[in-house]
This record gives sequence, structure tokens and C-alpha cells, in this order.
Amino acid sequence: MQIDNKVASLAKGSKYFLLRQGSSFENAYFGQRVAGVDSEVHDDEARKSLILLETRRPSMKKRKTYRVLGLMSGTSLDGLDMACVDLTFERFWKFRLIQAQTFRYSKHWNKILSTAHELSGAELMHHHGQYGSYLGKMCATFLSKQHIKNVDFIASHGHTIFHQPKHGFTFQLGDGAAIHAATGLPVVCDFRSLDVQLGGEGAPLVPVGDRYLFPDADVCLNLGGIANLSMEVKGKRRAFDVCFCNMEIGRAHV
Repeated sequence: MQIDNKVASLAKGSKYFLLRQGSSFENAYFGQRVAGVDSEVHDDEARKSLILLETRRPSMKKRKTYRVLGLMSGTSLDGLDMACVDLTFERFWKFRLIQAQTFRYSKHWNKILSTAHELSGAELMHHHGQYGSYLGKMCATFLSKQHIKNVDFIASHGHTIFHQPKHGFTFQLGDGAAIHAATGLPVVCDFRSLDVQLGGEGAPLVPVGDRYLFPDADVCLNLGGIANLSMEVKGKRRAFDVCFCNMEIGRAHV
């Protein structure tokens, strides 16, 4: 990443960069935490709490298409979902699914992910790195078997262990640095933390994607571990959980 000298001088001693759009993420490739929010979300709070800085990566800034490998592990614990997608911007965002696959968890990982909230701090951080390494190896295997090249970055949600926005924290297992170490690719992760720190719920996560990828839909229904709806109401995106979904469906098939 190349940063203008005047921006770099402003950033000295600052823990955060705030990009113009996006979601909060830990950039394992550059070894620093980079916070980003959509300009319409928590705008006032962002101005109060963070320094607005513009960072530039020329090789990506001029491009219209980004190849992204996305990872998701939901509350249903039915497996690791992986999808490689080309995202293209031409007046609005479009996507093309290249390949997708769900990897069922072994009994080992199922037990760890389902009981991680009971671990000590040291044990939890140990598995944070171990699970990140596992995710990275699965990414490398998937890309190799599917003969997919030229991936710009990996977007990894991780597996939620704690989510208590009222107490100001959320934690998803799966260290982005470990994923990068196993793949050599830039990693975008920790999507929920900034919203929680700015007073939000950090969930549902998908409404910003609904807005940009399905702008003509009146209502978007996401059938995840917990089903949720999102829609535009007076120019603002509204979203809320409605009921259990894959969490119960998964249990019914065990």
C-alpha cells in the first residue's frame, strides 16, 4: 500500500485509518488495523472518534473488477462456506460467481467451535491462530483444485464466539494474519467490530451487500443460521433478524 507523504505524516501515532467506504477489517498483509465505514453509516460518530484519511493503492484503484474469495462460518455449524466471486463496478456493482463449495467440519473443529466460549483466554487465542491456519489451508486447497488464479484478496468473516454489542465487544475466531501466512494473499476480516464500537449492533452483516448487489429488490431475505430481512426505508437501509433458520434445519438433519 502506498500512502501520500502528507497522509503518512498525519497518520503517525494513529491506530486507525478510515476509508471512504467498506467495512472494518484487519489487514493482515500490511500488518495494521484498517477501519472503514460506509459514509452513510455512523457518519457523525466516525467524525468524532476517528481521523478521516484517504489511502491509495494505485494498482487496484484504477480497476473495475476485483476477484475475491469469501469465507463464512455461521451459527448453524454446518460447515465452512467458500465462494470465489468477481465484483465489477460499472455505474453499480455486479457480481459473477466463479465457484463455490461448502466444507463440512470434522468432529475436531465442530467441538472446538461449539465450545470455544468456555475456553480460557490463552486457549481461545491458541485456537484463534490454529483455526486461521486451517482456513488458510482450505483456501489454498480450494483455489488449487478449482484452478483459480489472480485473487485480489480473501474476505473472511471467521466464526462468531462472542457477540455482545451492549457490552461493546464481538469476537470472531480465525486470525487474519494466519490466513495470510498460509496463502500469501491480502486478508480482509473483523467485519463487525467497528459497527459495535460506534454504537451499532454489528449484525445483521449482509444489508450493505444487499444494497449494492440487489438495488432493485424491494426486500432481501438472508437464510443464514438466523434469517434476517433488509430493505430501503426513506433512503436508509433497515435490517433485522426474524427467526432461527439453518440453526434448526441443521439440527434436524444431524
